[in-house]
Amino acid sequence: MTHSGESLLSIVFKFVNFTILLAILIKFASKPIKNYLFERHQRIKDEIENRKKALDEIDSKKRELELKLQRLDAEVEEIRKKVLEEAYAEKERIISEARTLAQKMKDQAMLTKEQEIREIREMIKQEIAKRSIFEAERIIRETLRKEDHDRLVRDFIERLRSFN
Repeated sequence: MTHSGESLLSIVFKFVNFTILLAILIKFASKPIKNYLFERHQRIKDEIENRKKALDEIDSKKRELELKLQRLDAEVEEIRKKVLEEAYAEKERIISEARTLAQKMKDQAMLTKEQEIREIREMIKQEIAKRSIFEAERIIRETLRKEDHDRLVRDFIERLRSFN
């Protein structure tokens, strides 16, 4: 029994030592450990709150950016419509100007044509008159005799005298 008694006594002694050590630790170290654990808990809690606030801010900014993006999409669509309307109006204006210009060119071409026709008619008349005179002179030379010539000169001179 001595051996087992020693053993039991040793175990009891170790248990008592452990209990005393535990009591001393609890008495002196419990407050600093408790404070440390409380502070650590508080830091973790604060960090979680800070991260939650940051996440809320990020979500808020995300929603704000999504709204801006939606507004931007609407603005882009509005600008696109406005540009299309302006392009259509510009197209209509250009077509109208082109039609007006085409009509002016057509009118100018008609005037030019009429003027050229008048000029050509005048040239033809002059050419016909020139040829007629030339042909008349030729016929007169061929058919006019000396006596006819003398008689025409006398008639001409008499007419001139009658004017005076």
